[in-house]
This record gives sequence, structure tokens and C-alpha cells, in this order.
Amino acid sequence: MNGMDHNFDTPPPGFSQKGYWSPQTSASNFCEIDYEYTHYIAELINTLSNLAYIWQGVITLPKSLRGGGREFQLWQWPVENLALLLVGLGSAAFHATLLHEMQIIDESGMYALVGALDYRLWSSNMGEPTRLLFGMTLATAISGVIGWNAVGTEDGKASNFVHLVLFIGLLTALWPKVLYMIRQGRDERKTQGQKGPDDTARRLMYAFRMGVVFFFSGFAVWIVDGKFCDQLREVRHWLGPPGCWSLEFHGWWHFLTALGAGNFVRVVRELTEAKTVPKKTAGNGHVKAS
Repeated sequence: MNGMDHNFDTPPPGFSQKGYWSPQTSASNFCEIDYEYTHYIAELINTLSNLAYIWQGVITLPKSLRGGGREFQLWQWPVENLALLLVGLGSAAFHATLLHEMQIIDESGMYALVGALDYRLWSSNMGEPTRLLFGMTLATAISGVIGWNAVGTEDGKASNFVHLVLFIGLLTALWPKVLYMIRQGRDERKTQGQKGPDDTARRLMYAFRMGVVFFFSGFAVWIVDGKFCDQLREVRHWLGPPGCWSLEFHGWWHFLTALGAGNFVRVVRELTEAKTVPKKTAGNGHVKAS
């Protein structure tokens, strides 16, 4: 996962920063010293930490797709789980190579994940024509920015600003709808005369809040990684491996945001599945989900 417009392309003394994928063509680089541990992977820790997204993509699968090897049936995965997989693989490829093309795949996965969650949330109570229009508008905006990034960042005419605006905008659109739907569920429960604590709303709110905490914690270490890179490199050099790996803060950004994304996937799925209204099929008493 990319994130901030960092470009630490000046290695410390003793590091050539040349590797198998050189030269760097991506618009961004990060505080981890390039090719420090292997000639074949530009940023080793930033690459391996993306396993967190793949892990979340698997453990957040619906129960019907877990166990017995069903996790490998990718053609049955929900879009948001496929997006988590794309984020993990795309971001790993980007940090391993620091190539422009891999950066675009990384950013596209970020849009796909948050866009899929936004679509599930906001279209859950829309009619078919409105849902189609909303989906087309969302897809057009995302495709336009991907195209802008692909063309612009390669020749220096575009920066990560447009990427950040879209990603933060998509992310910000999640929280008001989530809070509204949780409150709506509480109100419906009261209308039905149910008394006592609403355990479902409490559980969903806790999961959502933890997702927010994980994301903001990720942003905090991401900022530290950018603002204090020289100091972090000095401390990491003093510690040496494996202790220095704990101070590769962009790797922590991957881990924390993966946890946040996993929580959001669970909450959004449960909220939107709750909107499914059982209907009786004609001619029998069996219940069929709409």
C-alpha cells in the first residue's frame, strides 16, 4: 500500500541502492534502505508485511468459503476479499520492484477495496437504476484517477495528491453510512418492541471503532516514517537485524491498515446482509432470500 508522497532516494554511505529492478521508476520511495538485504527485493520488510492483507482477505471470507480448501476458489470470493488480495499482491510487487507499473497496481487495489465497501454500503437500499448509476459513477471516478496516475506520475506531471484525495474521500464516505445503519438497526429493534441491550449494535460499533483505531495508528506511524527517516535509519543501523526490523514503520502501516480493513469488511458485510429481506416463494412455504 502506497500512502504518502515520500521519496528517500539518497542512500546512506556504503549502500549503492542498485538492484535487480533498478532504476526506480515509481513516484514514491520509502524510508527502508533499498536492496539492503537482497539484490532481488528493493524493500524487503515493506514487501513481506503485505502478507497482512492477504491474511485478512482469507480470514474475512464468508463461512461458506472457509475450510476444506474452499479458500482457493477465488472465482467465488466477494469483491472486497478479492480487493484485499489485490492490495497485498500489488503492494508487495510495488515495494519489491519500485517500478511505476507496480505502483499503479498497488494504488488500484486500494481504490478497489474502499470503493467496493462504499458501493455495498451506499447501494444497499437503492433501487436498481440508481444502484447502476451510482456504480458507474464510482467506477468512472476510480478509473479516471488510475489513468491519471498511470500517465501523469511516469513523466512527473502528476503527484500523489490526486491519489490521496480519491483514497481519503472513499475512506471518509464509509463512516457516516456505517454509523447511520447501526443506529437504524437499533431503531428498528425498538420499533419491534425488543428490550434490553442491543448486543449486535454494540459488537458492530466496537469492531468499527477498532477499525478506525487501526487506521489512525497506521497513519501515525506512516507520518513518523516520513518525518524522522534519518533518525530511524541511524537507530536501525545501531540495532542491526532482527531488532531493527521493528522500526520499519511503513511495514507497520501495512499491518495496521490491514487489520483496519479487515474490521471494515466484516462490519460492512454484516450491515448490508442484514438489509436482505426474506420473501416467500410462490406456491410453497419455503423462504427465499431476496
